[in-house]
Amino acid sequence: MVSSIARVARRMDAARTGPICVIVALLTLSISVWFATGLGTASAAPHPPWLLGVLFVAFLVAESTLLHIEFRKQALSISLSEIPLVVGLFLVSPAALVGVRVLAVVAVAVWQRRSLTKSVFNVTLAAAEVVVVEAIFTSFGSADVTSPMSWLAVLAAVVAGGALGVCSIQAVIRLSQGRQRLAGGVGRLVLVPAIGITNSIAALVILLVLHANVWAGFLLGVLCGMLVLAYRGYAGSQRQHASLRQVLGFSRLIELIR
Repeated sequence: MVSSIARVARRMDAARTGPICVIVALLTLSISVWFATGLGTASAAPHPPWLLGVLFVAFLVAESTLLHIEFRKQALSISLSEIPLVVGLFLVSPAALVGVRVLAVVAVAVWQRRSLTKSVFNVTLAAAEVVVVEAIFTSFGSADVTSPMSWLAVLAAVVAGGALGVCSIQAVIRLSQGRQRLAGGVGRLVLVPAIGITNSIAALVILLVLHANVWAGFLLGVLCGMLVLAYRGYAGSQRQHASLRQVLGFSRLIELIR
């Protein structure tokens, strides 16, 4: 009895301190990489003042519109945040990109009324991902969106950022809830960077189209809006079907009991 109480107490302590440990580790990583790579002194080409507002809205939509998919009987929530992230790599400074991404995550956390610990973790992780992505991109790429070397630098940076996100989330789960299935973590470590690569390619296509004709951005905006609306309709339909399956399963269970 005493040992059971002790185990419960240890688990409760781990649930409180686990996320804090990961938050401290992410802050340490971000600060170290930021100063080691000189991101604070990096600058970008002059850009219109409204560009930061557009990136903020894009991050806001990406963070609040999650893609819910099922992989090996596990539900995964994927955002499209790599698209504005990659666009920002070429158009704004590292400091501006970190600030816009953090503000968007804070706004979503306030809007969805998330807990303080979860909100701080999400903000810290978002900042760390941007810092790591910026460090890799500035080290191996350039602001020339037509350069294949820049494309490879973007893909490598996004894969690293995605891997950091998966490892951080798995670390919080491991510290808070104890040992988890290895297959689930490995699946996420493969799937999340793959989706990040897909989003990055979409962002590169957007930048290349805008490089050829700025007015084509209007057509891309309409297309992206239609895709978001289509996904929201699909997600609503999937939730309705899931609810119906639960009701049918409950009805069958009652019949078996009778």
